[in-house]
Amino acid sequence: MTIAAIAEDLELTESRVNQIIRALKNRFEVDTQAGIVAAYQKALEAGLTQSEAQEDQGDAAGTGDESLVPQLLNTPHPLLYRLVAICVAALMLAVTLVALTQFAVTLNDALSANG
Repeated sequence: MTIAAIAEDLELTESRVNQIIRALKNRFEVDTQAGIVAAYQKALEAGLTQSEAQEDQGDAAGTGDESLVPQLLNTPHPLLYRLVAICVAALMLAVTLVALTQFAVTLNDALSANG
């Protein structure tokens, strides 16, 4: 199935589905969606029940599915939230650089006055 079809069936955003698929690929150490299915079937054949898989996933991921992607990103406009986060991070970086520059100038002035 395509990501769009999966998202529509599960009533999730495509971004959320992509993130869950990436997490499952990492969990099962595979590179494709077909690899996820094969690894899951292999786990079922090995006797791993669904409740054990969910418990194991919860242990590995923190609180289970919710820890994979913040709920805030499972909205109609997840890119807007990411853009805001990037802008905030850039602003914090700029403020840090200005503060470090000011500190360096002040330190240079103090050392020049003493020497």
